[in-house]
Amino acid sequence: YQGRDIVFKIEEASATWTIGFIPTPVVSSYTGGTAGTYTADNGTVYVTYTYLSGSSNVFTLSGRGGVEILLVGGGGGAGGDLGGGGGGGAVMKITDLSLSAQSHTVNVGTGGAGGTGSGANNTSKEGTVGNSSIFSGAGFTSITSTGGGGGNPYNNNNTVAISGANGGGGGNSSSSTYSAGGAGTSPSISPHTGTVHAGFDGGNAWGALVPDHQGGGGGGANQVGESITSSNSTQNANGGNGIQISDFESSSDYYYGGGGGGTLHSTGGNGGLGGGGGGGRAATGGGSARNTGATATATQAGGAAGANTGGGGGGGAHNGYNGGNGGSGIIVVRHIQ
Repeated sequence: YQGRDIVFKIEEASATWTIGFIPTPVVSSYTGGTAGTYTADNGTVYVTYTYLSGSSNVFTLSGRGGVEILLVGGGGGAGGDLGGGGGGGAVMKITDLSLSAQSHTVNVGTGGAGGTGSGANNTSKEGTVGNSSIFSGAGFTSITSTGGGGGNPYNNNNTVAISGANGGGGGNSSSSTYSAGGAGTSPSISPHTGTVHAGFDGGNAWGALVPDHQGGGGGGANQVGESITSSNSTQNANGGNGIQISDFESSSDYYYGGGGGGTLHSTGGNGGLGGGGGGGRAATGGGSARNTGATATATQAGGAAGANTGGGGGGGAHNGYNGGNGGSGIIVVRHIQ
């Protein structure tokens, strides 16, 4: 329990146990962050420190104490030119972390870049993996919330999309086989206490027999990316939904880590809740987030994920259109007032 520095001693004839409670920390600076307050549903008032960008931010205590931390990794970029959606970043909530009186480094992960739509080099058309959000300091194990996987483009030499906290979607192919979505790999929270929301795969895409040139949806932090389920389908592939974080920093109870929608020649897959970008063309971005993912343009470029959501970008459509960029992550530290 935060907020009290009390010690009880329980004595028996043969032993004595001491139980300590973590005090409220004394915060002397929060360089790169913004301070605020939030009243939880149970009436408890928290002081929050929100970091939206930067790799060298600092959170400094002059007096030790207990905090809780929300970390969201950057979302993956989508594949260009018939590309799959990018995967959402991992969403991690740490509870009852005791920090000593010192400076701690706060590194907010950036989103991965969307793949280019033109050129013969398929590597440049791949979406890149989002960057990790990291909270670190001396005396405890660093906390790392990893980024989402990148979406695959058309006819990539890599038959499986790029893995990440949540996998990127598969790209369309000129062959009659499907392109698999990337694997979702959940980061470890050990030895800390809390929850991790990650490990969802990107959706698969079918190849040349598909009449509408689809890419698979990116995996979200609470749902796999949608797959194209048959070789003669006109379905679109939505990005997987992210996870809702309730009663932590805002009464809005935002979703984080939505997967990006896959491309479709007519209307692409929608971005997952939590800021996923819409797939090219013209699909909508995922909402219920700090910032809604962008709608893909009518000219078929994939939509960018919402900033500070960890959402994946939307897949770029055929004939040289870029995939959407992944959304940056976020770190929020809070303690009882």
